[in-house]
Amino acid sequence: KYSPIKRKSSTNEYTKAFDELPDSAAVPVRTAAQILGVSECTVWRWAREGRIRAIKVGQRSTRFPVSDIRQLLAIA
Repeated sequence: KYSPIKRKSSTNEYTKAFDELPDSAAVPVRTAAQILGVSECTVWRWAREGRIRAIKVGQRSTRFPVSDIRQLLAIA
């Protein structure tokens, strides 16, 4: 259902292209935190609280849906 975007050399590349990403894309925690203007710890806490979904894409890799990030931005 969700298509994680490929890793880029810089997290800034993710944030610059955020508006162009489809809602079905998912981004790493660092990118989600930068876009939301919070710390990575806050993103993880919100995931535990159910405010944002965390999608496991590997044993040690988690992504956050762009659609959820956009919903949080709309609320703020």
